[in-house]
Amino acid sequence: MIREPRGATLCDMSKHRPHKPHHDLAAIQRALDALALSRREQVSLTEASRLTRTTPRTVLRYAGSGYRREGRRYIPRDFDRIPRELTVLTESGPRGVVARDSRTASAIARHASAVGHYLETGDTSRLDALGRTTFLVNGRPVRLPTDPDVIDRLAEGGELHYELYRV
Repeated sequence: MIREPRGATLCDMSKHRPHKPHHDLAAIQRALDALALSRREQVSLTEASRLTRTTPRTVLRYAGSGYRREGRRYIPRDFDRIPRELTVLTESGPRGVVARDSRTASAIARHASAVGHYLETGDTSRLDALGRTTFLVNGRPVRLPTDPDVIDRLAEGGELHYELYRV
């Protein structure tokens, strides 16, 4: 006779569906893409949803705080406080962080773009044009490197192959 541990039961697992996570990460990313598109291209929520292959309902579920309602229309706010998981290039290599608002996420993305441009062309003008390069993450400052020598060292070590958004 098989004894079952207290608090557990033996059952046929084929009858049960696997656990589904509460948040669909791909849907969250599509919602954030739709929000960015509606800001950048000044398109409606419906059009941005269609272009990112999602529904307005899903966009509002995951990125609704990035919109304000005017009558029947949803207008994108200038910035939002939707947290995003990003990979940041630090002086010690890539590091996963949570950007707490769209302005910080945009600054991190501009830095990643400037680093990529420098590595492809050797032109430091985009690195020089970056404004704020220090951010607080969990109460601690994180400095984004703009020194070409540091970036070259990281590139030689193979540290620069990473995805910006962590999905």
